[in-house]
Amino acid sequence: MNSHVLIATLGSQPQIITLALDRLLETYPITKVNAIHLQSEIFPTVQKQLSKEFKDNQYNGKLCQIHYTLVLYNKTPIQVINSLDTLSAVSDRFKQLFYEYKNQGDIIHLCLSGGPRLLGYAALLMAQQTFDAVDHIWHLYSSSEIREKTKNGSQMHSELEHENIKLIDAPFSSIHLHVENHVFEKSPDYKNAKDVWDALSSRPQEVLYYILQNFSDAEIAKSLSIQVKTVQTHKTKIFQECQYAWKLQARSINTQWVADHFACIKDYIIGETQKNAKHSNKI
Repeated sequence: MNSHVLIATLGSQPQIITLALDRLLETYPITKVNAIHLQSEIFPTVQKQLSKEFKDNQYNGKLCQIHYTLVLYNKTPIQVINSLDTLSAVSDRFKQLFYEYKNQGDIIHLCLSGGPRLLGYAALLMAQQTFDAVDHIWHLYSSSEIREKTKNGSQMHSELEHENIKLIDAPFSSIHLHVENHVFEKSPDYKNAKDVWDALSSRPQEVLYYILQNFSDAEIAKSLSIQVKTVQTHKTKIFQECQYAWKLQARSINTQWVADHFACIKDYIIGETQKNAKHSNKI
């Protein structure tokens, strides 16, 4: 059975998460919550209010853990998204986070009702690139009366049947689900890249997947619970297959070369890896 996770953008209003979670739990067995936020003076207060609701990894008597993800840029917490660099850092963090959950076989529920608008924009953009048909994007609608009553966490819950507050399942178009193979086939690298992928066994395929996510050797080793030397052995196998397919000398091929020449089937590799992850706990 797939696990369900709520990923929510978080600002100064902690009740956004509890109001949304209360309604999701009517239908979905949410067991994990991840609140994505920027650095702010008020966050410790917001976190304290939410932590009371998730005491001992329980929420309303049910198993449910909450995790907080602070977005960084150059290892420094982001306070405001005010440049292309900070927006890119936020987008990359969402993409990485989504892939981590998808690789675990989780079904994602994304709530975009909290935090700065650009935080939600980055999340939506990355969701379109990574989500499957089973995932959801939610908007929490509440009337001005409800917003005033619950403001700043003064009220963390509201009657589930209340007509002035509801979750709207927002339709979205997943980019990677609608890209047809014939678009990729226009790339001169398509056939060779596909041949190499098909020739690789499962472990080198997993390493190739992480190469395309810009993971370092150390990060790949940690993700796959293997040694860095083992990662390098699998990379050598990938390089050899590329050498045969493209008829190149071995010294012409490195990690960046692989990332560039497999970009034409990156979405295909992501889809295949996510599909395999549902039947395996290896990644």
